[in-house]
Amino acid sequence: MMDDAGTKNSKASQIVVGLDGQQEFETNSRNDEHNIQDGVNTPAVFMKVAGKIPVYFQEDWAAGIGGGLWSTGRAMARYFSDHSDTLRKQLLQQQQQKSIELNNRNVKLSALELGSGNGFLSVCLLAALQASSLQENDQSNNNAMILSELAVTDIGNDHLELMRKTLLANKHIVSPSNKTDDENCQVSVVEHKWGEFLDADTSGNTSGADNKGESSSSLEMRVQRGTGTFDFIFGSDLAYRDHLHAPLIASLKKFSDANTISLIGVTMNDTTPAFFTSLWEAGFGYERLADHWMEPQYRGTNFGFICIQKRPQ
Repeated sequence: MMDDAGTKNSKASQIVVGLDGQQEFETNSRNDEHNIQDGVNTPAVFMKVAGKIPVYFQEDWAAGIGGGLWSTGRAMARYFSDHSDTLRKQLLQQQQQKSIELNNRNVKLSALELGSGNGFLSVCLLAALQASSLQENDQSNNNAMILSELAVTDIGNDHLELMRKTLLANKHIVSPSNKTDDENCQVSVVEHKWGEFLDADTSGNTSGADNKGESSSSLEMRVQRGTGTFDFIFGSDLAYRDHLHAPLIASLKKFSDANTISLIGVTMNDTTPAFFTSLWEAGFGYERLADHWMEPQYRGTNFGFICIQKRPQ
């Protein structure tokens, strides 16, 4: 979530793990269940994805509007958690399609979170893929075999620092200890302001992933220059002000190709119809996911998950 002069009304409730193992909601952080890594206390368990994998997270409202977890972000985290198998199958279908198009059986996918604010959703995405592979009990079918890279983006030093802190607190997800370096999904925190990109390399070299999915530059520079596309783009509470629509859509256009699928969480109270009109005019199609994909408490409300993809030319 990018910072904005406007503010929202109230802080979101947090997700914690109850004594019965079920996810519950509380308004305050848990401080009694810490993750000790390298002798340093990290945030408490915030939720367990798919009831299996703990995610450590601590909101920090001092970082700015993105330092907390708003309702749509919470809903998307639960979507990743509750439908991890469906998420994996969708990405595997994209991976198979991409491998056929590129005639490369070893091709992997790339993912991008826009307006992260705190890194929480990126960790939940990786945890969901990890959880679904554990359920399948197939060691060769892990999250690193689907994703080769994940860029976690936002603006502002406080947000970027909180994102790094969240990733570091979840090293059991972000860097699985049983994988070799070349098998890991590269996860990078990158500063990106929507619609703004650095000038191309003056040396004449190109940046980003070429048509064969090979990286010719760092993930960070590809994002900052807008020279590479991603297979899966996601985020929540992105289009909550009308003046954010144009830069957000500009970034979606830069980072999307014909096969890119974007999933954003919105609240219809603050995401006006103008956003969807602008999406269509920019060449995108969109569809709201059916309510049954959300938890019962969000069904029939103004929350929604919007799937976005470029329309065929």
